[in-house]
Amino acid sequence: MYLEELPLELLLRIFDYLPPNDLWCNFRAVNRRLNLLIREQLYWLKRANYLHCLVLPKRLTGSLPATDNDRPGSFLSTIYRCIATEQTAIRWSDSLKNFAHSVSTVDAHYGIIHAIRLFTINGKYFCLTGARDRQIILWDLKPTIYNNWTVEKAHDGWIWSISCSKYNVNSFFSAGWDSIVKKWQIAEASILPTQKISVDTAALSCVSENENILYVSTFRNGTLLYDTRAPCTSPLASNNCHGQRPVFELTTMEDCNQIFSIGDDKQLAAVDKRRFESLVGTYQSNESISHVDYEDRQLCLSLKNGHFLFFDPETLQLENELIITNDDDGSGLKGDQSIRVTRGGTFCACRQDKYFICFIN
Repeated sequence: MYLEELPLELLLRIFDYLPPNDLWCNFRAVNRRLNLLIREQLYWLKRANYLHCLVLPKRLTGSLPATDNDRPGSFLSTIYRCIATEQTAIRWSDSLKNFAHSVSTVDAHYGIIHAIRLFTINGKYFCLTGARDRQIILWDLKPTIYNNWTVEKAHDGWIWSISCSKYNVNSFFSAGWDSIVKKWQIAEASILPTQKISVDTAALSCVSENENILYVSTFRNGTLLYDTRAPCTSPLASNNCHGQRPVFELTTMEDCNQIFSIGDDKQLAAVDKRRFESLVGTYQSNESISHVDYEDRQLCLSLKNGHFLFFDPETLQLENELIITNDDDGSGLKGDQSIRVTRGGTFCACRQDKYFICFIN
């Protein structure tokens, strides 16, 4: 019997045993019938729910016509999200043994590392780190023995934040306790400073939307907007949505019309990029906030008691809450939980409990 002659129920059962990427990229091209079946959004939503108990919010299921464009809100973005989720689950579900083999340690900073960014240049993988020792180190992650380039005195204070694009990075920004935000150029085997922006008080976070647009938060102000193509003697716009209190972290992406911030007031706030006005909705936490991150229409907030909150970025309405506990005694995680949101899952590094966790969004 030919594959295309199999009944629908049997075909769908066979699909469940195929890796998601092969199913989408290879199996779909066999014939028209398989293509139409595999392009069906409902199949992928049911598959994600059946295999991984994943239920996407309605706003993420897409409503635009089916094209091969993976833009946010398109019909296929939901399918790509389900595929990415399954690939992440497969990668992390085998055993911690496989993960342990992929981990290596090297001597880096002699102070606590507060800033880390991963990115690619021409297909090569790199990492930037900044720490309390006032150094910035650029790591080439491909060789067995890591190559690195170090800026010894990048700032005159602790380095709190580094921001750059994920892909084809030519420059990046760093924010330090010395009240300075610096722009750096990545040259051949070196890192060169190209611009210095004074923000009058300790710079706690910086987010670059591209090589020119920069958002900054400080110990007394946030959010500040700069255009680095012009002299940055003062911000183009500012919004003190947390009052005169420290604003610990900012996050946004180019596909988002808001920039999100967390502060000393235990509040998650959002500023409209176009008018630079505070949005009406905010989230007030009873617990201390650890970190916030946004990507691909997903906004996650980590609290220092081990709770992870997921919000609709348009309204700041709470959509989901996860509570991560200690495997040894069932107690909640404590301390800082650094998070990184991706399309396929959310990654969490717990500083105090020395955990590294990946969970499906």
